[in-house]
Amino acid sequence: MSFGNSSGSRGSYDRKNVKRKKQSFHTRKIRLNTESENPPDLESLKSKVIVSLAHLGGQKFSAEPGGYTFENWMKSFNLLLDDFETRAGPTNLSKEYYSRRLELTSSLFKRDDQSDLENKISELRDEEQNLNRAIALSGAKSRAEHEKSERDQKIRALEEELGASEQELEELRRRLAIRREQSRESRGFFKRFVSGLSKPADTTPIATLESRVTELDSKIQGDKRKVSELKLKNEKGEVHFDGELSSKSKEELESRLSEVISEMGDLESSLLEHQQLSEQRKDVTRSLTEEISKISFKQASENSNLEK
Repeated sequence: MSFGNSSGSRGSYDRKNVKRKKQSFHTRKIRLNTESENPPDLESLKSKVIVSLAHLGGQKFSAEPGGYTFENWMKSFNLLLDDFETRAGPTNLSKEYYSRRLELTSSLFKRDDQSDLENKISELRDEEQNLNRAIALSGAKSRAEHEKSERDQKIRALEEELGASEQELEELRRRLAIRREQSRESRGFFKRFVSGLSKPADTTPIATLESRVTELDSKIQGDKRKVSELKLKNEKGEVHFDGELSSKSKEELESRLSEVISEMGDLESSLLEHQQLSEQRKDVTRSLTEEISKISFKQASENSNLEK
């Protein structure tokens, strides 16, 4: 008996719980429906988008690789307006607004011809490369000329020494020939008797003269090889520097390079200014700000009723 009463009590409790859940669901559903029917805070949306447009209008692009570019700016610009339109709702925005947005956005892609600036910058870049190469070659040529001058001095010194050595060798060979002749003549009895009466003017041993001749001849051959090697290095070490820039000094080349870099910097700044579209972007964001400022919920509602 008590068991049945317990089951009845649970059944009553379950029915009450389901009823409460249904009431809670309907209450929550009504609350969400009521919130979704509330109009968006248009004035707050307008204020936020106007501030964001002013910020976008003053942004600068970066010339560095991977920096902030026109494409990045357009993406931010479109995302801002798309978000504004979604939040405001199509019924709160007039056809004039959409038409004006399309017109102003299209105007950003009508750019002035920049080919003259780009061509001039390209020419200056080529000249910069040529000047850098010429300066490097000029430095190499200067070093090569200095080294060649040192080798020339060594060659002259060796050639002077060679001249003196060759004269000395010639004299030694003459003396050696005389001593050998004297040696042959002194072998006979009569010659030995005569030679005993008068001594030869040169008494240097033949072996000494022969050793000196061999030594000096070897030195001469070594010096000749050194001269040949130095002359060969001079030929191989020449730096060939042809063209218009070859006649200019390193100082002149460096001065012109400085001018080219400065001129190129000015032109790149002008090109970047063109690419920035600063004035166009300011005009577009300013015009859109004016267009959005005109929008009001009252006007939008009236436009919606007229369309109906």
